[in-house]
Amino acid sequence: MRFLHTADWHLGKNLNERSLLEDQQVILNNMLHWIRQNSIDALFICGDIYDRSLPPKEAVRLLDDFLRQCVLELEVPVFLIAGNHDSPERISYASSLLEGAGLYVRGFAELPLKPVVMGKAHIYMWPYTELSTLRWQYGVDADSMEEALREIFSGISLDPKAINILLAHEYVMGGIESESERPLVMGKASALSSEVFSPFDLVLLGHLHRPQSVKKDEILYSGSLLKYSKSEALSVKSANLIEINEEGAKVTPVTFPVLRDLRVVRGDFSELLLDTSEDFVYMELTDKKLMADAMSRLRANYPNALGLEYVSLERRLPVRLAAKGTGQMDLSSAFERFYMSVREEDLPADYRDVTEKVASGLESV
Repeated sequence: MRFLHTADWHLGKNLNERSLLEDQQVILNNMLHWIRQNSIDALFICGDIYDRSLPPKEAVRLLDDFLRQCVLELEVPVFLIAGNHDSPERISYASSLLEGAGLYVRGFAELPLKPVVMGKAHIYMWPYTELSTLRWQYGVDADSMEEALREIFSGISLDPKAINILLAHEYVMGGIESESERPLVMGKASALSSEVFSPFDLVLLGHLHRPQSVKKDEILYSGSLLKYSKSEALSVKSANLIEINEEGAKVTPVTFPVLRDLRVVRGDFSELLLDTSEDFVYMELTDKKLMADAMSRLRANYPNALGLEYVSLERRLPVRLAAKGTGQMDLSSAFERFYMSVREEDLPADYRDVTEKVASGLESV
């Protein structure tokens, strides 16, 4: 059997106030094209379908169009669970009706867990669920999510002759995070050990945005659909092609063409002005001094620039100044110290004359 595992689409996301809907539409169209060219038995989408619980109508329309083509036109079943960004009520609307068409949706946890059977594959679906919900709505007596899931999973009568697959949206210890994930709860209280999932043969996860294997070929994150932060600039986004045969599971990353990449470009100001790009870029300037109106001038060449940072401009004070306390420093001296910390040079004499006059006037008020 062949399955495609993906997660963390975050449809409707804005990056530094720039909509990514066009980029998301292009990559989803390319995913559909790949599915047309490659036979699979089902598509697994493991949470964070939308970027927020109340998504824009354009994002809802994009998901609707994708699911229609995948399920109705290509006749590929889709298994979809809610993540911590999604509204379970909206995700699970009409879910029982949609199963007849081949769209299996879980917005809320359903206890006891029962599988969807596809040949030898028994597919269990565990959407993002808060511990408080398990306690008060389902009567699970547990002090932590790990304890709760151990209790829930141990109560499942797994078929030893089947391939038991779990779809979930969780943070498993050992996984590598990015800057673009929203914590499931404050701190690491929601982190789970990989042993929690030991009853299952294969665990396919959403939440962490870097494609990775927490436990080789057994506990997998597909990563996000696109790059959603500067920390992901060097990562390669992909989905997981899961091929199951008598010998076990084989996992192969599958990449899809994107409309625009997200990159970090580094160099001095004059060097960057020699190039142009439509990609989303974070610019790192190596100039030793601040450049006038740098972002506006660079945006003429990089219209999708997302940020600018001076990586070689030290903003700390020189050692000889840092060793001194500020004390009751007058305004003129404070400005001179600030100037030296930014420009790494002494304040010119004509600047000092002006600042002393201004400071004197302000201090006399």
